[in-house]
Amino acid sequence: MALKVVDFSKRVVRGQPEEGYTPHARQLLAHYARERNILFGGAVGGGKSCCLVNDALTTAIRWVGCRVGIFRYEYANFKRTTYKTLEEWVLSIENLVRKHNQQEHWIELCNGSTIVYGGLKPAESAAGDPFAVVKSLELSRLYIDEVTDVPEKLYDFACTRVNRVQGTNIYTGKLEYPKPRVMCSSRIDHNLLLNTYFSGVDGILVAG
Repeated sequence: MALKVVDFSKRVVRGQPEEGYTPHARQLLAHYARERNILFGGAVGGGKSCCLVNDALTTAIRWVGCRVGIFRYEYANFKRTTYKTLEEWVLSIENLVRKHNQQEHWIELCNGSTIVYGGLKPAESAAGDPFAVVKSLELSRLYIDEVTDVPEKLYDFACTRVNRVQGTNIYTGKLEYPKPRVMCSSRIDHNLLLNTYFSGVDGILVAG
């Protein structure tokens, strides 16, 4: 069966195509990767956060009612970096967002899908449990910006929180689990990452 190509330059919002994101070659490689774990590497300004946010958004649009999560380790860093990308590509788009709960850090899209976001590092009130935030996650797919900030054991546990929420495929009308995906970004030594976070998993490195 031939691979069905999704046109990332158009999004369907309430039945109407929405012009927008046009990925460059490396971003396309990441979007179309069939592996479960995807590492998008490169220098600052290489479009890593943009790639993650738009892949998460495309998943949320393609599977109605699903739930995706996009995070950094510390919320303060997320707020000053990745959140700005969310504002640009999700929150600022007319008719795309139904509700945004800034207190609990989730965005409900017009089709009922949800994007949860924030930091994976627990608050000081979590009584020393490093997995406090991750334990509560029930996701279809997971996206982590600057994954090397995340402790390896926490990353491993976070990867188990995907493939837990179904959505209705807009192309087939079937209620299903989106193919499991954990997409991460990093700007440091990719060989180091492959030997730690990505050792022994079904993964791919997209770097440049």
